[in-house]
Amino acid sequence: MMRPVQLGFGFLITGLVLTLVLWASTAGIATASSTDSDKDGVVDSEDSMPEDHDNDGLDDAEDADDDNDSFLDCVERGVYRYDHDNDRYRDKADSDDDDDGISDDEEDEGAEFDGDNDGVLDVDENHLTEPKYDRDTDGIPDEVERGKFRRNHDNDQLKDGQDVDDDNDGWIDGSEAVVDRRNHDNDEQKDKKDLDDDEDGIGDYDEASCKGGHNHDNDDETDKADDDDDDDGIEDEDEEEGNEWDHDNDGEDDVDDADDDEDGVDDEDEEEGDEWDHDNDGDDDVDDIDDDDDGIVDDAEEEGNEWDHDNDGEDDVDDADDDGDGIDDEDEEEGQEFDEDNDGVDDDDESGSDEGGDTEEVDIESSSFSPNEVTVDVGATVVWTNLDATTHSVAIDGEEAGGNLAEGESYSHTFDEAGTYTYSCGIHADMTGTVIVE
Repeated sequence: MMRPVQLGFGFLITGLVLTLVLWASTAGIATASSTDSDKDGVVDSEDSMPEDHDNDGLDDAEDADDDNDSFLDCVERGVYRYDHDNDRYRDKADSDDDDDGISDDEEDEGAEFDGDNDGVLDVDENHLTEPKYDRDTDGIPDEVERGKFRRNHDNDQLKDGQDVDDDNDGWIDGSEAVVDRRNHDNDEQKDKKDLDDDEDGIGDYDEASCKGGHNHDNDDETDKADDDDDDDGIEDEDEEEGNEWDHDNDGEDDVDDADDDEDGVDDEDEEEGDEWDHDNDGDDDVDDIDDDDDGIVDDAEEEGNEWDHDNDGEDDVDDADDDGDGIDDEDEEEGQEFDEDNDGVDDDDESGSDEGGDTEEVDIESSSFSPNEVTVDVGATVVWTNLDATTHSVAIDGEEAGGNLAEGESYSHTFDEAGTYTYSCGIHADMTGTVIVE
């Protein structure tokens, strides 16, 4: 009688083990199938954008405003980061994310974050920035804002009581009119109601980071610390008044200017990154020593010719024929607008255009002239550019010619008579070179 009992007990144990294995497997599948990585209430297996809470095309890891409520994640309290209407119910558990009285599952696709259902997302009309309590008047309600930012208008590392420049515009609060102390761009709207505090054409809610709201040229430095806010190569203190945020210095602020770099291509039609690149060569104008790609470095150009490829007195943006070859730019083959002889080689790479004197470039680098010897025709211009951190100069046939050249500065000289000319650095006599004019 004992054997059947033992067998039954063995079968019972085996069955229990199999049940546990099956349960664990099923639980794993259930857990995997119920994962909701972006906390939008749609499980990953059914979500076409499982890493994008607001389904705006930017994964949450890249998106500065995951719930598309116009408040950047970096200043929102944890519970509000995935709560579009900031009602303390996260979107995942909220049946009406935009608080318009229409359940999300009854909304037209894309209208879940459009509180007034006018076809414009709340984030694009700053629908939620009329807070009842906003002690630092930055447009972010105290209840939504993280503690350390509640009394910190520019959301930097200093609370307003300690910060002598509350709006991060580079002007000490005590020197500003009261109305301008919390108005970064000093326009007619204080930052609280201004959708673009730094006038860069990017809404504060669309900026890539908290610092981006007060960073006109969107580089690594906020405007307060940046000596050149519009990246035009002219320090703000040396700009004519009103041109600090005007990249092409045409009298029209960048935010209102459809073509910031005056290349004839509207900013919205430019390839990304070319908005401030006049010759669209991949080097921003501030880093490019020859903005108009004419083979003459900007420092050596006559004033006003820096953006005039054929140097005819008419800026490229107004010139129908930028390279002066008799063919209108719009009729040129793509890429030949700056190619006077249309041989497929840009004028800049041919050391000047075919009319007038050529241009030969000599780099001052590692305390030497490179190339050390150049041969040019009568009427040609030689341009020396100092690439060293050390100051150098150019003395031709023993006579100082261009003064001291700091890093990045250039000097040019036109040779009108044939002959052999020796030159040296007036500061470092062992640096010499030769120009042969034929």
